[in-house]
Amino acid sequence: MGQADLQGDGSNKAAAQQSALTAALADAKAQADVIASDTGLTISGVLSVSASVSPGYGVVPMNGAGAPTCVVPMPATGSGKAILPQPVCPPTYQQSLSASVTVEYGVR
Repeated sequence: MGQADLQGDGSNKAAAQQSALTAALADAKAQADVIASDTGLTISGVLSVSASVSPGYGVVPMNGAGAPTCVVPMPATGSGKAILPQPVCPPTYQQSLSASVTVEYGVR
């Protein structure tokens, strides 16, 4: 499986899709090489490939540049109590693309 980050506006969708597919294909080849080696076989070529790409979303805490500004609510005055306000930070969503490939290799 391969994964790549997607810009919030989707402007890098084509590049992210290519990156995710490249990573998924590399992962499939690495797994096939291990299996072939452990079973005494040699990969002789690719017989077929199928791929799917799907979006993914996750809440990711961000620090530093690009992090949303936290809002600090002000306590009501006149209560006579010292209240330290708790900051309210909105969640940040990271979009990504995930690619999954199935590769059928020929062996000898």
